[in-house]
Amino acid sequence: LAHLPGETANSVHIARMCDAFTSLGHEVTLVAAHSSEPTTVREFYGLDGDFDTVSLDPWDGVRGWSHVAAAKTALIARRRKADFVYGRFAWGCALSGMAAVPFAVEFPTPPPTGSFGRRVRWESVRRHPLLRAMVAITESLKRDLHALGASGRVLVEPDAASPPGSAPPLRLEGRTRIGYVGQLYPGKGMDLIARLVRRMPECDFHVAGGPEDLVRHWSGVLADCPNAHFHGFIAPHQTDRFRRGCDLLLAPYSAKVEGCDGKQIGRWMSPLKLFEYMASGVPFLTSDLPVLREVLYGPLETALCDPTSPADWERKARLLLTDPERSAALTAHARARAKAHTWAARAQRILEFCQLSE
Repeated sequence: LAHLPGETANSVHIARMCDAFTSLGHEVTLVAAHSSEPTTVREFYGLDGDFDTVSLDPWDGVRGWSHVAAAKTALIARRRKADFVYGRFAWGCALSGMAAVPFAVEFPTPPPTGSFGRRVRWESVRRHPLLRAMVAITESLKRDLHALGASGRVLVEPDAASPPGSAPPLRLEGRTRIGYVGQLYPGKGMDLIARLVRRMPECDFHVAGGPEDLVRHWSGVLADCPNAHFHGFIAPHQTDRFRRGCDLLLAPYSAKVEGCDGKQIGRWMSPLKLFEYMASGVPFLTSDLPVLREVLYGPLETALCDPTSPADWERKARLLLTDPERSAALTAHARARAKAHTWAARAQRILEFCQLSE
């Protein structure tokens, strides 16, 4: 369950999927743990679609709150005479099914099954007769869902990105600007970026993202480096301009990556950042991990770096910054690949898989 507006990639994903369903001509109601008015949500994320928002206002941290939130979700779906429920809150989607509303569930990670109650909920989801599909963000996650007994109706749909906007890029400090947009949790790569800051003093490194305590921490670590610039959290409607203001973008994931809740997600992740980089028209580098090779294959393999070797990142960064032909080839292939991964295209494929597309 998400809070919107919010600083997490999960909240961006949810907002953009609602916008995408709306762009396809559907009437959409966004049900979230907490949500602001629709206008505020649209402005924060830079959306065009006109969809409604409803807050569940669950009692976070109180035992049993997820059951209350799920019941509220089902009641909202029934009262609004929904034809279909789609979301990442599996239990809420399943209870909507029990209210005779067809549903599909998207999984960014495997469902928890460590307790009897969680196993019962998972079985209720996977065996429900009105379940139209499970959507996994990676092939790795699909395999794990099948291992847990998921039916054959599992669709793999990685994350997506919006096409670049027409607003001018942000004017960032430095003649050579290397950028990072995202969280600073362990495994996201800030430790490697810190090493590159010192190895490439002639380049200015611009880091956009939070949370504030980690911004303060890394600002202190690099206090003696005038080429390190921390911008803190930037609202999603501004990140496109930030990316296009850079000469090179970095996504230096480790093999083990923590999500905002502290859980390990590296095995299944489909980074929103990666698709935004691909669509931006700016050259980029990212880590050579099996889960990322699901997207970065063929000509895009040139963007892959050894996640354990700052020297490899430095070498490939310098190549892209000094070889216009290599850089242009990478960005051309990336933008072509990104055209198949727009939010609208993703939403359309999901609806078709669920046999709901007109």
